Amino acid sequence: MNDKDKTEKGKKNDEKESVDVPKAVSDSFSRRYPSAHHIEWSNATENGQATYKVKFRYAGRRLKAEFAPDGNFIKEKDNDADNDENGNGSLKK
Repeated sequence: MNDKDKTEKGKKNDEKESVDVPKAVSDSFSRRYPSAHHIEWSNATENGQATYKVKFRYAGRRLKAEFAPDGNFIKEKDNDADNDENGNGSLKK
């Protein structure tokens, strides 16, 4: 099965379907967030390219991250920072 086939099985319109995440993406995620838990993957698009978004908990924070199909990290957002006093969620690229 190629990467294109894997992305077609992802979540669509709020359906709870499993997403086949390429090994390069899951390996990159595990290296970057080794103790992450409550992990939920979804398919997405960034600048017209297929990507993989993930919501998870790490180091006591609720985070979102996005990865390219080759495993390259795209960006991260701290959902808990959105609820902090200053309300500016950090977006790291």
